[in-house]
Amino acid sequence: MFRALIKMNLRQLFSTMFQRSRKKESSALLTVGIVLLVIYVAGCLFLLFGMLFGALCQPLCEAGLNWLYFAIMGIVGILLSFIGSVMMTKSQLYDAKDNELLLSMPISPGQILAGRLLSLLLLNYIYQSFVMIPAGVIYRIMEGFSGTQQISFLVVFLLLPFISLTLSCILGWVLAVVSSRIPMRHIVSLVIFVAFMGGYFYVYSKITVYMQWLLNHGADLAAAVRKSLYPVYHLGLAVGEGNLVSLLLFALCTLIPAGLVAVLLTKSFIHIATTKRGQTRVKYREGRLKAGGIERALFRKELSRFGTNSMYMMNAAIGSIFMILLAAAAIIKWNDITPYLQKIPEEYYGVGGAMILAGLTSMNFVSAPSISVEGKNLWIAKTLPVPTIELLLAKVKLHVVVGEVPSIAAGILLNILLPMDILSRIMIFLLPFCFNVTIGFLGIILNLRFPKLDWVNETAAVKQGMSPFLSMILSMVFIAAPAAGYIALFVMNMSCGFFMIVHCIILTAASVGMYFYLKENGSRRFMEL
Repeated sequence: MFRALIKMNLRQLFSTMFQRSRKKESSALLTVGIVLLVIYVAGCLFLLFGMLFGALCQPLCEAGLNWLYFAIMGIVGILLSFIGSVMMTKSQLYDAKDNELLLSMPISPGQILAGRLLSLLLLNYIYQSFVMIPAGVIYRIMEGFSGTQQISFLVVFLLLPFISLTLSCILGWVLAVVSSRIPMRHIVSLVIFVAFMGGYFYVYSKITVYMQWLLNHGADLAAAVRKSLYPVYHLGLAVGEGNLVSLLLFALCTLIPAGLVAVLLTKSFIHIATTKRGQTRVKYREGRLKAGGIERALFRKELSRFGTNSMYMMNAAIGSIFMILLAAAAIIKWNDITPYLQKIPEEYYGVGGAMILAGLTSMNFVSAPSISVEGKNLWIAKTLPVPTIELLLAKVKLHVVVGEVPSIAAGILLNILLPMDILSRIMIFLLPFCFNVTIGFLGIILNLRFPKLDWVNETAAVKQGMSPFLSMILSMVFIAAPAAGYIALFVMNMSCGFFMIVHCIILTAASVGMYFYLKENGSRRFMEL
């Protein structure tokens, strides 16, 4: 039973990107494409951290700070694992919707908890491998490992994920408690996410400065790590100098907190699993009943579902979030940006701004999981006494609104800041709008083809569905292919304004074609789900 429980948890964490059709098996070519994409992303991460540690290894080792090299490796590994798994820990431990179902079965609470923790631990191992494997390979090539260093490195690899898992369990509990006690918690979560992304991009833009500071102030950093990060300090000594006493101290600093958290979770798991979080009492207020049209009611229903799910907003509207961040950055850093803009001919301002906004819009996939998030309640939508096309159009309208509000704001800002002709000023609004509508229709069609209705948590429908994945890939192709074709073939014979007009016409024709498809075949497909 315990083995089956672990398999179930692993399927939830690493489920296939799409739900297989009951009538026929999914395309083998599609599966190969997903595998190749995963390999590509993993390769990029290995290369990224390989370059990072390749730049650090020789200077630190020449300064006699071998242990600091591995201490930095441990810090980066903990941060990556923690950031990558904290929200998954919250959803798996504290917000899982199958907790009560599992407790009703002949399975002990300890087994349920252990199964969830082991699957999360495996996730942390995967994140950690992207950091420790490149760091270890670089050090072996440049310096070489002794026997005790190899043993210490292996033990650290096995123990380090327990630190990030312990921190994830603690912060996940704090987030679950806080989110159940504050009003508008989904908006608060979104604001926190936007602030985090803004901070991330700021740090990333200064990464070369920080790297240089790190190399120039290695001794100062070493002293700070020695005083403030006791476990990481002994991790560095264990691997960098082969110090087995430090290895033992690091193991104790890792396993004791993890054991205490596991004991506390075990004693309180039933309470955690059966607590209804986020439920608020609504005080009845008498008022006049207002009647509205079908379209407005369906749109408000879609907006309510989207606006009350922070994970849906943060993942499916990432392009809109980036527009807000870039607009704010443009206002704050405009004096720094102006010298670079002066090197670009003014005739390209309009098409460049329009294509950037369209490219950011391509990162939104609000409509792509909008059918999947209905889940087991899909039958309610299917039995509503309204035309099916109206249900589908409401989902498209939500996608368009989510993308258009920040796009219009950014377009107004660009019109104020950049010198452009009249046609470019219009197209900087029209091209992203046409693109936004096209992607909205495309997402619905893809979701009809690849629905994922068997989720336990809505996050799986949004993050692990095939339709959101394909929507992002195809939308990027739709924006990149015409731009590449124009640059390669027509840049000398076609004005930027005419190119944008042609692009809008093509997108409009595609949207009209997809509308009629949804009206006939799409509506029938929806009723068959």
